[in-house]
Amino acid sequence: MGESLREAVRVLYLIYWGATEPIGVSGTVPTVQRLAREQGEEVFLVSFDKPEDRANRALVAEVRASLDAAGVHWKDLGYTKQPPNLSTAYDIARGYAYASWLVLRHRIPVIHARTYVGGLIGTLVATTVPGTKLVCHLDGFWPDERVDDGIWREGSRAHRVARALEQWMYRRADAIVVLSERARDVLRRDPRLAAKPFFVVHTSCDDTRFVVRPARRADEPLAI
Repeated sequence: MGESLREAVRVLYLIYWGATEPIGVSGTVPTVQRLAREQGEEVFLVSFDKPEDRANRALVAEVRASLDAAGVHWKDLGYTKQPPNLSTAYDIARGYAYASWLVLRHRIPVIHARTYVGGLIGTLVATTVPGTKLVCHLDGFWPDERVDDGIWREGSRAHRVARALEQWMYRRADAIVVLSERARDVLRRDPRLAAKPFFVVHTSCDDTRFVVRPARRADEPLAI
């Protein structure tokens, strides 16, 4: 990811989902294990695991043991669900405080910020801690997804603010990870992003970790 990023010894891998939920176990955990084992990085994983997953002690022990075996340092800050919006702001504040302390305490030069909220936290830290490199990995265009899901109206204040923050994250990034060639091409239309290094990483998952739910009604929103 560029010469300065390849030389990094320590990486903060920041996600706003749980290492113990299906997408974490099947996607995030193997990723950080490979970073540690194959790339020789010292990885600090920060996650926000949901209460129902944290209550599964066998699962938590399984995940922690697998991360410990790879030498990955894992901190679960816990996901705050209620009240809506305020809980996310609270998690951002907690995440920023902890991640800033971690970066300063261990002199971590690179932050890999994944998911939209994880990106916000990582960008805030990279902006306020001098000399920190940021890999922006937002996993899609979340503000537009909210519009597609019927949760926000296109051009509404919430949509415009979220889009502005998304653009800020990408412009602050030293490298950008996207899920498809099309997403890369869309972002490169912005001349301020065209010269940045892009990496297309197709996400995979272990489908045995997911529970198949009944078919969604046509009028049922994708997110609650």
